Amino acid sequence: MKRVLAAASLLVLAACQQPGPPQPKTYATSEEGLTLVFMDPSLPKDQQDAQRLQVRVDKVVDRDDGAIVVFKSFTVGLHEPFQALFVEKDGGVGILSADGKVETPVLPVGFPDSTAVWSRGGVTYQILGRGSWVHGAHVLPSGRASEGVWVEARPARGAVTRSLYLPGLGEVETDERLPDGRWSTVNLLTQYGFTELPQAPVPETAPSKPAPKAKQPSKRVAKP
Repeated sequence: MKRVLAAASLLVLAACQQPGPPQPKTYATSEEGLTLVFMDPSLPKDQQDAQRLQVRVDKVVDRDDGAIVVFKSFTVGLHEPFQALFVEKDGGVGILSADGKVETPVLPVGFPDSTAVWSRGGVTYQILGRGSWVHGAHVLPSGRASEGVWVEARPARGAVTRSLYLPGLGEVETDERLPDGRWSTVNLLTQYGFTELPQAPVPETAPSKPAPKAKQPSKRVAKP
């Protein structure tokens, strides 16, 4: 998946200064304000900035069935952000339709302990095992887990990929197998932090001019 970045004016990431919270059980983002920036290192340098993705958790809402609905904003390059809804429950993650009626699974319930192999959209996924994030763990603050689960994706057609998922973050790195058998990183988490939504400036209202005083009729005294 190609990824992209928001303009610097949209946010300032407080990366390593943010202490790590207790690790969530779900391998996906669910902390309000958490903002992640991804890049594709396989692209030429002059294209990487234009092909970055910023993902921000805008809001988290509890659902009656014990799940949480996570509202996320995605910003591609300098384009306007768009929002998507996700459902997290019992380790599973799904994409929720805008009307809340259709849920498309992304990670199976019980991930990563209960299910080792699953399929979605013609792609077969398999857990390869646990591993540490070597390429980019310096992005995370101290106390944040850098050990996760590697998942291999085998489509009916196309390249095989392997993605590392971290608790509370989800996918942080994806490597693609090239025709010659080598592996190339095509998606990488490069920035981590917590941000607030920009506040609309309050317009300054000019003080209203006082209404002009009505002229009082002059009193004339009749001469005798």
